[in-house]
Amino acid sequence: MKYESLNTEFPDTNEELIDICREYSLYTWIPQKMAHPVPIKTAYGCWYEDFEGKKYFDLSSQLVCVNIGYGQKKVADAIKEQVDILPYVKPMDTHAARAAASKKLIEMAPKGFKKVPGYGALFSVKKSMYYT
Repeated sequence: MKYESLNTEFPDTNEELIDICREYSLYTWIPQKMAHPVPIKTAYGCWYEDFEGKKYFDLSSQLVCVNIGYGQKKVADAIKEQVDILPYVKPMDTHAARAAASKKLIEMAPKGFKKVPGYGALFSVKKSMYYT
Protein backbone atom coordinates (compact mmCIF):
# COMPACT_ATOMS: atom_id res chain seq x y z
CA MET A 1 0.00 0.00 0.00
CA LYS A 2 1.35 3.45 -0.88
CA TYR A 3 0.43 6.74 0.73
CA GLU A 4 1.33 9.44 -1.79
CA SER A 5 1.16 12.29 0.72
CA LEU A 6 3.80 10.59 2.89
CA ASN A 7 5.84 9.42 -0.12
CA THR A 8 6.34 6.00 1.40
CA GLU A 9 5.31 2.40 1.07
CA PHE A 10 3.34 0.95 3.94
CA PRO A 11 3.39 -2.68 5.00
CA ASP A 12 0.79 -4.94 3.49
CA THR A 13 0.82 -7.89 5.89
CA ASN A 14 -0.14 -8.24 9.54
CA GLU A 15 3.38 -9.28 10.52
CA GLU A 16 5.14 -6.41 8.71
CA LEU A 17 2.85 -3.83 10.26
CA ILE A 18 3.23 -5.23 13.78
CA ASP A 19 7.02 -5.52 13.47
CA ILE A 20 7.43 -1.91 12.30
CA CYS A 21 5.08 -0.56 14.96
CA ARG A 22 6.77 -2.50 17.74
CA GLU A 23 10.09 -1.03 16.68
CA TYR A 24 8.99 2.60 16.22
CA SER A 25 5.73 3.17 18.15
CA LEU A 26 4.96 3.57 21.84
CA TYR A 27 1.77 1.99 23.13
CA THR A 28 -0.09 3.69 25.95
CA TRP A 29 -1.50 2.13 29.11
CA ILE A 30 0.57 -1.06 28.81
CA PRO A 31 4.20 -2.18 29.21
CA GLN A 32 5.66 -2.19 25.71
CA LYS A 33 6.64 -5.87 25.72
CA MET A 34 3.05 -6.80 26.63
CA ALA A 35 1.45 -4.87 23.75
CA HIS A 36 -0.30 -7.07 21.19
CA PRO A 37 -1.71 -4.62 18.65
CA VAL A 38 -4.36 -5.71 16.16
CA PRO A 39 -3.17 -4.78 12.66
CA ILE A 40 -6.00 -2.85 11.04
CA LYS A 41 -6.09 -2.46 7.27
CA THR A 42 -9.56 -1.01 6.77
CA ALA A 43 -12.87 -0.45 8.51
CA TYR A 44 -16.52 0.22 7.78
CA GLY A 45 -19.54 0.56 10.02
CA CYS A 46 -18.75 -1.20 13.30
CA TRP A 47 -16.20 -3.62 11.82
CA TYR A 48 -12.49 -3.42 11.11
CA GLU A 49 -10.39 -5.89 9.18
CA ASP A 50 -6.75 -7.00 9.20
CA PHE A 51 -4.56 -7.72 6.18
CA GLU A 52 -5.61 -11.38 6.10
CA GLY A 53 -9.30 -10.50 5.91
CA LYS A 54 -10.13 -11.34 9.53
CA LYS A 55 -12.96 -9.11 10.75
CA TYR A 56 -13.24 -7.64 14.24
CA PHE A 57 -16.42 -6.23 15.77
CA ASP A 58 -15.42 -2.92 17.35
CA LEU A 59 -17.24 -2.86 20.66
CA SER A 60 -15.20 0.07 21.99
CA SER A 61 -15.58 2.39 18.96
CA GLN A 62 -11.78 2.75 19.02
CA LEU A 63 -12.05 4.04 22.60
CA VAL A 64 -15.22 6.04 21.82
CA CYS A 65 -13.59 8.12 19.08
CA VAL A 66 -15.59 6.53 16.26
CA ASN A 67 -18.98 6.12 17.86
CA ILE A 68 -20.90 6.72 14.62
CA GLY A 69 -18.95 4.00 12.83
CA TYR A 70 -16.27 3.92 10.19
CA GLY A 71 -16.61 5.00 6.58
CA GLN A 72 -19.28 7.67 7.05
CA LYS A 73 -18.83 9.68 3.85
CA LYS A 74 -20.80 12.71 5.04
CA VAL A 75 -18.68 12.93 8.16
CA ALA A 76 -15.42 12.49 6.22
CA ASP A 77 -16.48 15.21 3.78
CA ALA A 78 -17.32 17.60 6.64
CA ILE A 79 -13.95 16.92 8.28
CA LYS A 80 -12.10 17.50 4.98
CA GLU A 81 -13.96 20.78 4.48
CA GLN A 82 -13.10 21.98 7.98
CA VAL A 83 -9.42 20.98 7.63
CA ASP A 84 -9.18 23.22 4.56
CA ILE A 85 -10.50 26.14 6.62
CA LEU A 86 -8.79 25.52 9.95
CA PRO A 87 -7.71 22.06 11.18
CA TYR A 88 -7.13 22.87 14.84
CA VAL A 89 -7.46 25.57 17.47
CA LYS A 90 -5.97 25.11 20.93
CA PRO A 91 -8.46 24.85 23.81
CA MET A 92 -7.84 28.45 24.96
CA ASP A 93 -8.77 29.94 21.54
CA THR A 94 -12.02 29.83 19.60
CA HIS A 95 -13.45 29.66 16.09
CA ALA A 96 -16.90 29.78 14.48
CA ALA A 97 -16.98 25.99 14.11
CA ARG A 98 -16.28 25.57 17.83
CA ALA A 99 -19.06 27.99 18.75
CA ALA A 100 -21.58 26.32 16.42
CA ALA A 101 -20.67 22.80 17.50
CA SER A 102 -20.75 23.66 21.20
CA LYS A 103 -24.15 25.35 20.91
CA LYS A 104 -25.63 22.47 18.89
CA LEU A 105 -24.32 19.84 21.31
CA ILE A 106 -25.86 21.66 24.28
CA GLU A 107 -29.16 21.96 22.41
CA MET A 108 -29.10 18.17 21.87
CA ALA A 109 -27.97 17.34 25.43
CA PRO A 110 -30.31 16.46 28.31
CA LYS A 111 -31.55 19.35 30.47
CA GLY A 112 -29.00 20.69 32.89
CA PHE A 113 -25.98 20.62 30.59
CA LYS A 114 -24.59 24.13 30.10
CA LYS A 115 -21.15 23.68 28.51
CA VAL A 116 -19.06 21.19 26.54
CA PRO A 117 -15.28 20.70 26.80
CA GLY A 118 -13.24 22.87 24.45
CA TYR A 119 -11.23 20.06 22.90
CA GLY A 120 -10.03 20.27 19.32
CA ALA A 121 -12.25 17.32 18.42
CA LEU A 122 -15.26 19.61 18.34
CA PHE A 123 -14.08 20.97 15.01
CA SER A 124 -14.42 17.53 13.47
CA VAL A 125 -18.13 17.56 14.23
CA LYS A 126 -18.75 20.95 12.64
CA LYS A 127 -21.17 19.59 10.09
CA SER A 128 -21.16 15.89 10.85
CA MET A 129 -23.58 16.40 13.74
CA TYR A 130 -26.16 17.67 11.27
CA TYR A 131 -25.99 14.44 9.27
CA THR A 132 -26.15 11.86 12.05
